[in-house]
Amino acid sequence: MTPFKTNRIMKLKELLARCDFDSIVPHLLRIYPRHATQLPWYKEAYDILRHTESVDNDGTIRIAWCNDDVKYGGEPYIHINNCEGQSWEGCLGAQLDVADDVHIADAELAARCLWSLTFYGFRPDECDYFDCYRAPRNPYEEQAKRLEDAQFRNYARKRPGRFHALSTEEWKIYDRRQSRRNRPKRMRDHRQEVRIKQLKRMGCVENTIRQILARTTEISREQLAYLPDTQLVHEPDYHSRAYDPSRRMAYLHEILARLLRWMKTATATRGSWPYCPSLRNIRCSPMNGRRSVASLRCFRPMRRY
Repeated sequence: MTPFKTNRIMKLKELLARCDFDSIVPHLLRIYPRHATQLPWYKEAYDILRHTESVDNDGTIRIAWCNDDVKYGGEPYIHINNCEGQSWEGCLGAQLDVADDVHIADAELAARCLWSLTFYGFRPDECDYFDCYRAPRNPYEEQAKRLEDAQFRNYARKRPGRFHALSTEEWKIYDRRQSRRNRPKRMRDHRQEVRIKQLKRMGCVENTIRQILARTTEISREQLAYLPDTQLVHEPDYHSRAYDPSRRMAYLHEILARLLRWMKTATATRGSWPYCPSLRNIRCSPMNGRRSVASLRCFRPMRRY
């Protein structure tokens, strides 16, 4: 891959046109390895961007090294400015301003820009970033939320706000108190973390049961009693952006087949990976408009806590 040349004038839309998604995937897996299971959504975002009309403007997307984490023991990293939370049309029409000391390939630059653009959601109308602040949907999630607040107050000594917002000095006090925990406090924190994990998982199961019961009257709650013993309950919707009605299903199946290949690549590079579904578990159905959707539901037995 050719390193990005800073003397080349280019807009984000032109950069994405130069890089197909398959060339971007290796950089996403390397830079953001925990996002390997989100590649289908990255693909959807990429397709949307490729078919979105850009709005020419005087804005710039600045790509430069950031040293903010160095004073906290971190390492410098490449930061994309003026991209997160901005309109996708405006970002596509903005000029890329790459610092002279940033030498990366076009595909890597596209991967970093794609990550920044999707920081708040994989579609322009999404705000998935704030899902962790939504109201609890069932009693399990309510208990988990109360326990998380209590755990936060162990060291913050104040009632948490919506975003657990503390001043810089308050965060320093919080970190100092947490770093000086004795053994009983560490054991207490561990018990709380285990319980929070249990409650969140049971909340996910309960929400899945409610969704299933809301869709059909042919299944009773008693028939779903095995779900609390499952290891994985996952039902994401993968949307295709084929823009060609005759290829919707084929295009969607191709994306899901790529998902398996990408996850196997992640398994080879990281050594292990969560349960990888089979295409036999995938049900595709057409939708109105320009999209097609697949429902993927995976159930895997596990031990009770």
